[in-house]
Order: sequence, then C-alpha cells, then structure tokens
Amino acid sequence: MHQVYSLGIGIFVLSTIAETFRPANSVSIATYSKKENLTRAFSLNRMALNLGFSIGPALGGLLAAISYQLLFYGNGLSVMLAGVVFYWYFRYRQNGSRKSSPNKIKTSKVKGGVSPWKDKRFLAFSVLCCFYSISFFSF
Repeated sequence: MHQVYSLGIGIFVLSTIAETFRPANSVSIATYSKKENLTRAFSLNRMALNLGFSIGPALGGLLAAISYQLLFYGNGLSVMLAGVVFYWYFRYRQNGSRKSSPNKIKTSKVKGGVSPWKDKRFLAFSVLCCFYSISFFSF
C-alpha cells in the first residue's frame, strides 16, 4: 500500500474485521457467565484484551526491529497457539466430554458470587482474546 487511499482502505477493512469480534465476544461472555458474576466476567475479559493490546504492539516492534521475518513468524505462531488452546479447551473439557453446556461449568463460591478465576473455559476464552489481540495488532 503505497498511496494514501489504499492505506486508508486497508486500515478501514482491518478495523472492520477486528470489530466484528466484539459482539460475538459479548454474547459468549453473557452465555457462559452466571448472572451474579457477569460484571466480573466482563472485567476479566476486558483485562485480557487490554493486556493483548498493550503487549502486541510492543512485541511487534521488538520483533520488527530485529527482523521483519520474525514479525511474520511470531504472528503465525501466536495464531497457531491460540487455535491449539481453543481446540484443546473447547473440544475436550477436563472431564473428557465433547459436548459443551453453559450449565455444566464447574465453579466455586466466593463472597459476593461465583469467581470467574475458577471457570476454566472462561479463562481459556480470555487467553484466546489475549492471543487474538497480540496477533492481530502486533503489526
């Protein structure tokens, strides 16, 4: 992209694709969180996204300073790692069951509700959000 218009169109397309993730992300958080725990779940997810947005550009700049090939390989590696984590946590749960149900999530009681830190599937989703942010915004 060597011209201003093509760069603007590229940024618009990238931003549109990146923002289509947000509604699906919000629906999955609302589905897999209990009502009394919804605020904490959104907060934890927001923290994971912010962590990815802050680490991604710094890591991308560091890799680009060494070699642009490392930037390409780092991006590919983070996407593959996110895919493996997604497949592992959502295909095979801890009890070996392949079917996922929001009602069968194991949780522990804490003062004021259920802790999102004890929900393994939600934590895996938050890790995926972090990897998504790092890989999408590293360049």
